[in-house]
Amino acid sequence: MTDLDSLLEKAEIKFPRPIGSGEAKNLLILISKKLPAHIGYSRKTGGYIQPNGKPHQLKSEESDLKFEGSIRRDGNLATALFKLGRADPHKESGEYDHLKFHAIPGCTLGADPDEVGIWESARFLIGEYFSQKDQMASCEAK
Repeated sequence: MTDLDSLLEKAEIKFPRPIGSGEAKNLLILISKKLPAHIGYSRKTGGYIQPNGKPHQLKSEESDLKFEGSIRRDGNLATALFKLGRADPHKESGEYDHLKFHAIPGCTLGADPDEVGIWESARFLIGEYFSQKDQMASCEAK
């Protein structure tokens, strides 16, 4: 495995299951509380409104087109930029199945240990988040 492969592998965190934008926000809230960190994010949404074939009735749909942001630990200037990736990359909307940090080309893993530390902490907290969710779901199923 090359240094670039290693960097790209560390920069991507795959989720055990796809999540929608509401659950993605809850995940970011957990990361913000546990690190602690300032997380800024933006969501670009799109949608449509059209007649549904019945007089005076409309149907509409709205979905996320993009979800991205930054994580900055409290008391530290290091910032990690991220975006959420689609479960189906050929669709413009749908659920997300991974978080990908922006890796700067030509950079090595040790170049910014504070930023890579954010990646590693986020990976741990995302794993913790899904473990807790899965435990709660299995308890509710019993």
